[in-house]
Amino acid sequence: MSLIKKTLFISILILSACTSKKIEWHSQDVSGAIPILEFNLTAETGKEVNAQTFKDKVNLLFFGFADCPHICPMTLDVLAQTIQKLDASERAQINVLFVGIDPRDTPARLKEYTQRFGPEFIGLTGTQENLKALSKKYLVTYDLAQSNSMQGNELTHSSIIYAFDREGKSKLLMRGDQPKEHLVEDVRNLISIL
Repeated sequence: MSLIKKTLFISILILSACTSKKIEWHSQDVSGAIPILEFNLTAETGKEVNAQTFKDKVNLLFFGFADCPHICPMTLDVLAQTIQKLDASERAQINVLFVGIDPRDTPARLKEYTQRFGPEFIGLTGTQENLKALSKKYLVTYDLAQSNSMQGNELTHSSIIYAFDREGKSKLLMRGDQPKEHLVEDVRNLISIL
């Protein structure tokens, strides 16, 4: 084998080793352990959408409600700060899908709420049957309880963020209380997976 062919062969081996490097995630890797991203809901625009509507982007799925006093605004604010750390081309490759689980979360109400966090945030809602089926699919727990407060009802819910790759395959479980630099790195790595 000539020197040029040997050099070319070694270069190819080195490049293939670099490109197949295993990603070290900060968030919990759940690749394949959680169902693919699938749903039929109503977007904040009032249009019927499904998971295919958001294909070819990294999707972060979070369940909450617009009147949430603590978990939702804190988690969504952390995600907004994480996204702001990305450059414009990276931001264009990500969606945050916020599923409103409160019966009062109309598309218009969700739109008003998600606009506070950025254009990457998209509110989704549906019938209570659809929302219950979707939350069951992703093992999301929430409880609509009667309250003595003026608002009438209180919702308690989990704070997990589900991360899906461009093909809708589950990749990570993230939390809003993780260090922001870890979230930024994980989101960048998700975006880099082609």
